[in-house]
Amino acid sequence: PAPVLKPSFFVLAMLCSRSIRAVLRPCRLVVFDKDGTLLDDAKTWAPVIEQLGARLASRVEPAQLYELLGYEPRTQHFGSRSVFMTATNNEIAEILAAKFDAEMATEFRRFFRELPPSAGCGAALTPLRPLFEDLRAAGVLVGMLTSDDRVFAEAFLKHHDVLDLVSASVCGDDGLAPKPSAEPLMKICERLGVDPQEAAMVGDSADRDIGAGLAANFGSVIGVTSGISPADELASAGAHAVVSNASEVLGVVRRRHAALTATWASP
Repeated sequence: PAPVLKPSFFVLAMLCSRSIRAVLRPCRLVVFDKDGTLLDDAKTWAPVIEQLGARLASRVEPAQLYELLGYEPRTQHFGSRSVFMTATNNEIAEILAAKFDAEMATEFRRFFRELPPSAGCGAALTPLRPLFEDLRAAGVLVGMLTSDDRVFAEAFLKHHDVLDLVSASVCGDDGLAPKPSAEPLMKICERLGVDPQEAAMVGDSADRDIGAGLAANFGSVIGVTSGISPADELASAGAHAVVSNASEVLGVVRRRHAALTATWASP
């Protein structure tokens, strides 16, 4: 009988590569999380949560509040499942009401209403305007999905001179289901007329950001280790790629998706 020819490893690899390339159409949109992805969460929000602890100290020991919200005051860092860094303010208020009482939730809401928007401007983790301009030049629109309230999110974008480069955003107080629901990402795609398979989600939270990107069936879901989740948690959550900083995202998109074209991005 004629010998059975088995494809070599090289041939199989080439076939798999071609299959992936056929599925991943050109990327037309990258949606970034904000805190821990674009913004240094520790430098920005550690002073704020400590102000909150002082404000609520007559009702709850700051150490108990920090433990509940996922903050370590000795290192001034947030844990990988920090409620303060991943939940919307409405979710946090509900957690405080359930753990303590309704007045605690009311005081929390009052604190954030009185907090100046500049408190959330903070330090960017990478120069944002060059990053966003490079994406736009490659034909990729920029979006943002954050659990933060819009007043703080837009103050951050304005402060770092990139509000004009963000084509669509969804914030924690916009009335949509919070991450990891697919709803906010699907809303951004709908607004911009982009198929989810032609989009990438970038974030630092394994539970919220990676979960949302996968739930929305985005073509690429990219984890960054600049925030709360370490690389192993991001990978285990299903991230297609893990990088150290948002500045590396364009390179990942170029490798994973078909050739980019500059005809997609609108002014």
